[in-house]
Amino acid sequence: MLQDMLSADRLIESRDGFYTLKYPPVLKFLADNTAEKEQHIQVLRQRLDGMTLEEIARQMEISQEYVLEIQNRTLRLVQKLCLINRTSVYEERFRPFYENYDLDQKIFQILTKESEQVFRYLELVAFPGSKSPENVLTDMGVPGWVRGNWNEYLKKNNKN
Repeated sequence: MLQDMLSADRLIESRDGFYTLKYPPVLKFLADNTAEKEQHIQVLRQRLDGMTLEEIARQMEISQEYVLEIQNRTLRLVQKLCLINRTSVYEERFRPFYENYDLDQKIFQILTKESEQVFRYLELVAFPGSKSPENVLTDMGVPGWVRGNWNEYLKKNNKN
């Protein structure tokens, strides 16, 4: 079964030697699974690229409230489609980590080696945790590669 999933390109080997299911990024998932209006996907794309509601509203000549409504409707659609299809989007794999730790974007990227877009997606769909990033080192629920990234960062910045 493992070989079948690998050959079907449904698994990736993670940094700690385990295999995880391969899920598409949220924007690709939307493009592949919906006939959603391009405007709605564009709003989410711009939000993930760091644009504010105000900037998008000004550019599209609509209200900020309407931009927020489009964003939230699009994110609810992603959740609904994931439930229906019994799948997920790539960014969701970091949700438990984000919801446990109080991380700013820079620290999140140092620990996970992921893009700003992943962090911004999590900001839109989840509440940040309260644990200090320093707790990552002693939390056995955190993958070893994340703890390794934190150790590497501490060594580089003489914070040991």
